[in-house]
Amino acid sequence: MLYLKPKQEYVDSYDRVTVSYCRDEERFFEELKKSPNKKVKEGEEQMYVGLMGMAKDLVMYFVVGDRYKNKEKTIKEWMDRDKAKDELLESAEPIEGVRCLKCGSLMDPNFRDLYDWGPDNRVRVLFMYDCPKGCMPRRAFYSDGEEYIPKHTGAKLDVSKTKEKHDPDFLKDKARFCLTEEKGQEYIRGEEDRERLSELMKKHDKIDKNKEALSKIEKLTAFELEKFLSPKLGRQGYMGLKFGTPEIGKDVFLPFTVTDTHPRGERESSHELKRLVHKVLEGVNWRLMSDGISYRVGILSGRLRAYEKDEDILKLIKK
Repeated sequence: MLYLKPKQEYVDSYDRVTVSYCRDEERFFEELKKSPNKKVKEGEEQMYVGLMGMAKDLVMYFVVGDRYKNKEKTIKEWMDRDKAKDELLESAEPIEGVRCLKCGSLMDPNFRDLYDWGPDNRVRVLFMYDCPKGCMPRRAFYSDGEEYIPKHTGAKLDVSKTKEKHDPDFLKDKARFCLTEEKGQEYIRGEEDRERLSELMKKHDKIDKNKEALSKIEKLTAFELEKFLSPKLGRQGYMGLKFGTPEIGKDVFLPFTVTDTHPRGERESSHELKRLVHKVLEGVNWRLMSDGISYRVGILSGRLRAYEKDEDILKLIKK
């Protein structure tokens, strides 16, 4: 395997990134504490520094914990990526028939590597071809047949390996920022507890909101509905409200009739009664059925539906 490395190398790499990231986070808070803050009143500087320290500790708790939580997932992604590179490199086939530009001889592929630093970030296998007669220049082709044309910038390529600088505080900071299995699992359990608490609080908040919404809806019996509805319709000229025989099943439907005492035509009378009933019933547990209002010679009829269960009333409110 050329790209896939032992897991420990990925673990070490992740830990180095973690230490660097956490140091930057701490440095941010240290610089913030030192920088003057015009909003801090004279004599309160010490309290401000203390609050900043508490904020730093809280933020670092979650930063360090999240780095542990994402560690295995990230390392697996890195290893899967490198494994896929190895598989691509191994499975790619060089194109045939490449000829030397100088003598015309068939060239042989003698080297392959992954090319993934192009402008489009595509990962492709690049094959290098040599002329059997030693002619120059060499030629290079991707496995999809496209020829690689190098761009000459005039700059010399530095292939020397950068020596890693000694970090005297790395192990000390690694112990602070890279959680052990025991501490990491403790953080994850704490996070799960916080999520459960958050869901519980949301549930209680929803219950409280539902209770508040239900408290605004007046539950009326059929008898109370008649006393409630009749005067309100009468003031608009719809007199003699009468309820018919109720239809009682899973739900309760209540037929009604009323007489329009105003000189209105069928369309106007029906529309006005429908609008009025909708408006009047907004704060109670009854609604006009979708089949609407019927009109015959000044007598109007329709059906009302009762909402008895709290869950049905809540659905009614949300409509």
